[in-house]
Amino acid sequence: KSRYILARCHTLPRIMQTAFKVKPHYLIEVVSEKFDRLSQEEQDKTLVHELMHIPKSFGGGFRHHRSYVNRRTVDRMYKEYLRRKNKEEYGRGTLLERLLPERIRGNRI
Repeated sequence: KSRYILARCHTLPRIMQTAFKVKPHYLIEVVSEKFDRLSQEEQDKTLVHELMHIPKSFGGGFRHHRSYVNRRTVDRMYKEYLRRKNKEEYGRGTLLERLLPERIRGNRI
């Protein structure tokens, strides 16, 4: 199953957030050997997919595939992203470049 993974979304479990008295943080991991081979559109859709796992409350939980994150909703959200990008001329570069801080871009961790 892991051979098909392009990216993953991680967070610190709530019990650890409480124990360490930290607010929720999310991390999106991309498997560069697979992710880098994708077209720009597929890379953006992969990132949209992972971002959709993060609930609006940003409370440390995840949204699940069955009820919210699926091909139909990812395609819909990606089309909305493109519409807004074209309408507002939102920044330059790829979605990944706009999401990552400048000091991390291009550096593989």
